Amino acid sequence: MTKDNLIDINPQMLIWAREEMQIRANDIASELQISLETYSNWENNGKNIPFTDLKVLAKLYKRQISCFFLPDIPKKSRRPSDHRNLSLFNSNLSNDTSLAIRRASRYKTLLMELNDKRYYEIKYKWQGELKIKYPHIKTIDDENIAEWLRNTMGLSIEDQLKTNSSFDFYNLLRNLIEYKLGVPVFQFKMPVEEIQGFCYAEEMPYCIAVNSIHHAQTGKIFTLIHELGHILKNQSSICYPEKVKKDERLEFECNSFAGSFLVPAKVVTLMDNSDEIYKKAKWLRISSEVYLRRMHTLKLISDSSFFKLLNDIRSKVKPNQNFIPNLNPMRKSINSRGQYLFNKVIEASKINRISYSSAADILGLKINHFIHL
Repeated sequence: MTKDNLIDINPQMLIWAREEMQIRANDIASELQISLETYSNWENNGKNIPFTDLKVLAKLYKRQISCFFLPDIPKKSRRPSDHRNLSLFNSNLSNDTSLAIRRASRYKTLLMELNDKRYYEIKYKWQGELKIKYPHIKTIDDENIAEWLRNTMGLSIEDQLKTNSSFDFYNLLRNLIEYKLGVPVFQFKMPVEEIQGFCYAEEMPYCIAVNSIHHAQTGKIFTLIHELGHILKNQSSICYPEKVKKDERLEFECNSFAGSFLVPAKVVTLMDNSDEIYKKAKWLRISSEVYLRRMHTLKLISDSSFFKLLNDIRSKVKPNQNFIPNLNPMRKSINSRGQYLFNKVIEASKINRISYSSAADILGLKINHFIHL
């Protein structure tokens, strides 16, 4: 290899990029088919790195090659708190989840640059109104809070029933959360056995991220509202709602809130077999299990009946086929980033607040896909 093919970089940027993806140095060395000593030398001095290997590193770390030449190290992406039972999970998140957290953090930073703090203070006035309305309520698993929030969002039972499917209901909820509550909703591909969603809720702007390959559309709906519960409590969180025990108070509280929100008490009636529950749940665009748990919470069925019906419902659940529609590039961008962020970026590019090339990078599109919008 000639000298011209060897590149010098900022070694601290190489360390930063690897740690952001939570990948071990020996795994990178193995991927590049070099010794750990060689790779460690690159991180120590940044000297004489083959350009072909640098391109592979950029791909592995989901970075542009130019980032390795930056003089200053960016701040590390702050991981939301994990309120799950950690004995069930590996403490190290996967590359896909780490990337999703990094992307959400990047989008948050961008939105704060495009809109000042005052903008979001106005957007989140509803939080102060909620505290004024219910000053003595300490937890969010309260029927009144769920009803108040539905009214604030303009979500009636009639609106819910008018949707044609759980897919349409999810999109309705996503749009209302983005535009009525000011909380952008992202969708990222993450391992379903690791995570269903996360949120940032302590610093403006808040945001929610849902796993795009969730086991079922009704599960995505529940995760979305579960994470909204964390937003109400101003607590950033990483969650796997379906694996929550009653002693995990915060997660149980957000699960209970999600149930109250999705299934108001006034529409809950006693159903004593799984087929009837399925029909009622489908009518509401939710899962049978969510409806069953609402009957139990409202004490319409005994514990023994609940567990019997729960086992029956779970035995009839068919494996999800994870159908992914063939979307065009623009629709795929909106599907991942949300209509709110997409529109903000397009608007900013039109008035030269950000360049078209930056907008294209943020939206994952070629400039010609949106320049004439």
